Amino acid sequence: IRALTGRPAPRQVPGHPLEFRRAVAHLHGMISGRGYADSIASVPTGGVVFAAALAAHALVPLVYVRPRPKGHGTSRRVEGVVRRGTSAVMVDDVATTGGSMADAVGALAEEGISVSDAYVVVDRMEGASEALAGVGVRLHSALDARALARELGPGTRAESAARSNAF
Repeated sequence: IRALTGRPAPRQVPGHPLEFRRAVAHLHGMISGRGYADSIASVPTGGVVFAAALAAHALVPLVYVRPRPKGHGTSRRVEGVVRRGTSAVMVDDVATTGGSMADAVGALAEEGISVSDAYVVVDRMEGASEALAGVGVRLHSALDARALARELGPGTRAESAARSNAF
């Protein structure tokens, strides 16, 4: 499995119901501790799965941002409950460079939706925090590459991947 950046992607948590439920519960705790916004926003594909679960759990609308508008249907780039003058929290599964999320924040701003915080399951620590800070968004992660390596222990694939920035 390859990420948008072309790098190998980590194990897909949504395919493992218990791990997925735990990850969603942890993200929910992180977000509710700071306060949910008017909606939850995400980018395809992995992030939308987490965002949809969180939106259903918190009873807030879901908005997602396509990389570009489709040539059919609504032909919109931003889909879901779009309301000018509202706020959203951004949710994604993995943050690498932050490019997709930063781009989505710009698209949401064009629709009148502000974003100040983004939440991810794993931060690969490859520039996402800095990229998002550049558009005024704070990145929060359940785990980062180093914490994941510590959690799984020395000599594991995760530990060697963290050392080589392969997460």
